[in-house]
Amino acid sequence: MRKVTTVIDINAHIRALTCDIKVQNGVVTAIIGFENLAYGTITAIKFHAVGYNSFNDIVPINGKEKFFLIIQDIHVGINETAKDLKAVLPNPDIRKLDLEECQICYSNGSVSTYKGKEEYTYEFEAFDFAKAEEKEIREALEDKFGRGFVYKPQEYENGWICGCGYFNLSDSDKCLSCETYKSDAFSVCSADVLKQIVMEHHIAEEERKKRALKQQEQEERVKRQKYIKIGICAVVVLIFAIFLGHSIVMSGRTLYSSEKEMKEALQGKYTHYYDNGDAMQQIEIKGDQVKIRWAFGGDLDSEVKEWNYKKGTFRTFQTYTVLRNGDIKDKNGTLFEKGGFMPIDGSDSDLSSSTTSAYESGY
Repeated sequence: MRKVTTVIDINAHIRALTCDIKVQNGVVTAIIGFENLAYGTITAIKFHAVGYNSFNDIVPINGKEKFFLIIQDIHVGINETAKDLKAVLPNPDIRKLDLEECQICYSNGSVSTYKGKEEYTYEFEAFDFAKAEEKEIREALEDKFGRGFVYKPQEYENGWICGCGYFNLSDSDKCLSCETYKSDAFSVCSADVLKQIVMEHHIAEEERKKRALKQQEQEERVKRQKYIKIGICAVVVLIFAIFLGHSIVMSGRTLYSSEKEMKEALQGKYTHYYDNGDAMQQIEIKGDQVKIRWAFGGDLDSEVKEWNYKKGTFRTFQTYTVLRNGDIKDKNGTLFEKGGFMPIDGSDSDLSSSTTSAYESGY
């Protein structure tokens, strides 16, 4: 564990008070910020203020060194930080401002008065993330009590430090910041209780992993169903498109007088190319046998089940169309040009050879 030292004003209702001065068009404005402690939601705040000019001389207001600076109609929640709260200053010569809390109005209608500065220096311990064994303890404590519960609770004569680092007065049996009961917070000082908390953390982690896996499986199931629906819709659209474009397609086909004529005309190889001109896929027709090859390796054997010479199509496991120039196109519109050369990975054989690793043009 590592040592932590802090100075706390036990009478303060706010901390980390900041003030900047902005001068524009002769108007001097104070830009104020602070962190609200855990006594309630602040709706208005009054400060004791002392103004100074550029020479660090006090600028009196109505003949007095101090004046009240009031900011109203605000909403600063518990443990929230107020930023850029603006207040116009009563004298344009002010270039620096010393502020001290005076009174605070809360959303419940109560008003708290600052009793004056009463600071104490406290030393306590924090779990160190850099050490593996303490990192696990720290994560377990945050799992049980919430983020920021990383300190070892400590009791003092006039108050106690909670595991979240907040100082509470002695009469508080519950932390005003994280709302952890004092008895629960101090229970982590027991080694046995700490072991139990770590064990519960392990169980909770396993449950979270199971829930995450279940959620992932559910999302994948929904995604698969979505893809199935998309696929079905695509098929329906494709069928409809084919029907509408039938007459146009027929005009671009090669028709034959007989099955024999068609079969003889289509013998050979047909190649599909990438946009850059490299061969991607090749179809070889030999008799009624068809072999489909891919440049990256692998092939598929099929046979022509129907030579539809009247419509200029032939069917294997899918239907191919013969175009007017002698090229063929599958049902998805993939174009295979007559002939061509395609180097491939691997050395799968064509319909006439068992050793070739590239396919020559049919011409």
